[in-house]
Amino acid sequence: MFSLNNEFPSIILDIGSESTKAGIGGEDAPHFVFSSYYGQDLTKNEYYVGDNVLNPRLNSEILKMKANGSVGNWESVMEILDHLFKDKLQVDASDYPILLTETYGTEQGTRSKFAEILFEKFQIPALYFAHDAVLSLFALGKSSGLVVDLGSTTRVVPVHEGYILRSGIGTSQMGSILIEDLYRHLLHTRGTPNLEHKYFSKNQNKNYNTNTSNQMNLNGGFQYRKYHNQFFDHLIYKDMKESLSNVVQDKDIIIELIQNGSNSSNYVDLNYELPNKMSLADLQLDSSLIVETWFSENNYLNKNGLNVSNLNPNFSSNNIVPIQDLVAHSINNSLTDIKQSLSECILFTGGGALTKGIIPRAEKEIQSKMFKNSNCKVIQFENSIETRFSSWIGGSILASLTFFQHLWISKKQYEENGPQIVEEKFLKK
Repeated sequence: MFSLNNEFPSIILDIGSESTKAGIGGEDAPHFVFSSYYGQDLTKNEYYVGDNVLNPRLNSEILKMKANGSVGNWESVMEILDHLFKDKLQVDASDYPILLTETYGTEQGTRSKFAEILFEKFQIPALYFAHDAVLSLFALGKSSGLVVDLGSTTRVVPVHEGYILRSGIGTSQMGSILIEDLYRHLLHTRGTPNLEHKYFSKNQNKNYNTNTSNQMNLNGGFQYRKYHNQFFDHLIYKDMKESLSNVVQDKDIIIELIQNGSNSSNYVDLNYELPNKMSLADLQLDSSLIVETWFSENNYLNKNGLNVSNLNPNFSSNNIVPIQDLVAHSINNSLTDIKQSLSECILFTGGGALTKGIIPRAEKEIQSKMFKNSNCKVIQFENSIETRFSSWIGGSILASLTFFQHLWISKKQYEENGPQIVEEKFLKK
């Protein structure tokens, strides 16, 4: 339990595809960050969330609650919210207004469903939805700028005086999902198609390899299903992404590395050890080519003759667009009187913004696409906490402002008008 110092105490809730961030408005950072994945027992139809996701269970699967702004299972949402209020924040939800972040383009009906759950099940007194791009700018102390969100995919969102300019929004399927798919392909090419995930059995004093296509009976131990293994594979690819990825400052370096290999003056002997103690060497070129997909066609996909749809059927090569092209299109197609405010505040957010070397390379590539007399400024938060939690921090700032208090949708308004009031009020936001 923690003390409340805010005159208008509210809970700020940012449910992302990877993690859920929660805390009290007016604070500098979320009090709690936990996984947005959930476990489901298929025999009992029970759910487990939060830190318990990592605990192996019989006949269970680990699934993603939210992807690309869409919720796949609303039962899991209720479990996660219940876990948040009871176990994490340890509060009675009926006492606290909630500001909930959302991604532009979220599936229609998502807001009204969240409102239904929060107002009817948890009896909260008030609710507000705010776009993550706008909140990230608020965290920077700005109300106008161009937000480049490098998350599971890449989104470029222009914002003017707190409002999103819909015509300038651009997206690319390049992001953490594709990067992890590319690291998975890299491991396959290195002769390690199967990763071992070993857990201690309750009934036997030994470890087991849980790599299966569906599930494995472990002679009195645990049973694992494919989604369990995919989840732990994901954790390894995520660690590789964060440990190895380094954006080169000149694409000619990539060409030189391809031509000269270990004889290149830019060569670095980059290694990675897998959980099974197998060591992978000479990873510099491949790891650089993977993140080069953010900027040029001289990347891992083209070097290996890969069609992205073969790696991930949800992706298309037509939807892999360089960051600088997205930014230039957004700014150049904006009204003349706001182009300057956008180009002078190009804010990089999301986990991808923490990739080594990405900010100076992005500024260089974006400037090359702009008009000759224009000046662009690529901005990154001062530390990783602000970069990772920028939308939560912006929500915390917004909800603590006195003028904001009349903007909430109250429980009374919801009861009088129904869930549609949420869609109506936030239709143009």
